[in-house]
Amino acid sequence: MEKKDIQRMEREILTMISTLKSLNLTTRNKINELIRSGRGLSEMNSLTFGAEELRNAQEDFDGLKIFPKTEEQLENLRSVIEETMKEARDLDKLVNEFEEKFLKYNVPRLHESESLEDYAESLRGFMKIWQEEAKKGREKGEKSLIEWLQQLDRFADEERKATFEEMKAVAIDLGTKISHCLSEAFLLMSLSSNEEEIKQNLDYFSDILECLSVEGNSNIINTFVYVMDFAERAMRLRELQRSGMDHVRSRLKEKGIFHLIIREVLRLEVAFSCPDLPMMLTNEVFLAMGSHLREVFEKKLIRIGLIVDELKKETRLYFRDEEVKKVSFLLETMDLGVKAIWSRLELKPEADDQSDN
Repeated sequence: MEKKDIQRMEREILTMISTLKSLNLTTRNKINELIRSGRGLSEMNSLTFGAEELRNAQEDFDGLKIFPKTEEQLENLRSVIEETMKEARDLDKLVNEFEEKFLKYNVPRLHESESLEDYAESLRGFMKIWQEEAKKGREKGEKSLIEWLQQLDRFADEERKATFEEMKAVAIDLGTKISHCLSEAFLLMSLSSNEEEIKQNLDYFSDILECLSVEGNSNIINTFVYVMDFAERAMRLRELQRSGMDHVRSRLKEKGIFHLIIREVLRLEVAFSCPDLPMMLTNEVFLAMGSHLREVFEKKLIRIGLIVDELKKETRLYFRDEEVKKVSFLLETMDLGVKAIWSRLELKPEADDQSDN
């Protein structure tokens, strides 16, 4: 190989190293921004590790002062850098996908609005993201998971029917668990409210939940609204002291509990109601999807449950023994009611006229 060819290859390698450095820096900045904004959580661990590994590889190239002398050695070095570049681009793509997906579930925070009414309005603006997603899906002829499951239930095949029942059980189980958190948090917030305030808060929260519907009328969202209505009716029976409860409301706000719960309501709504599936799935794929949904929600709901339990323990400090019993009975009543409401869930398409699109 002539000297000018070697020099050309060296310049190409230096350009590749510079590009790699720039790409790695951009990707790390995205990851750091996600973490700083509270969007990282545990999902970011693997991405952060990958970025660190690529940075170490890049630093090895940065320290390159003397190039190999032979053509074969130069080609080997270029191949190594090209492979590292591919890994860097793949990582950057994953970070972009993660950021886009997370932002779609990163609903506005309650404390950022002056009132529940203002919050509902900001949520309507946020949901335009998902309304646009649903519109794109419809234009491509895609259907929601609920719509495909409804068709699945029409099969005479017993295996198909068993798959339908299993997927329905997934929706009921996850909806029930989210509703437990929602109804208990609403109870804690309402302990310092009179009956009129409780009714007003219920109306606002029902409005907030209805904002989360991807395509108008939704069986999933309607069921959450029924839960809130039941919780309000159950709480009319309670007569508890109100001293100290303002502290509990402050703690609910501090923990951002409603933001966490509303995000999971949206996640369940999207999973079952957003038209993003182009075709009927096999039994195995349906069941794998159901298993994946359980895994996705498990860690998040455990975290929310721990926060709610912590707040319930703090609440007991403000009650006399007989009042603790009243609250415990109220929680048990709401628990039974939530289970009964979700057990009646019907997995039907939100709009029958769309099922033939």
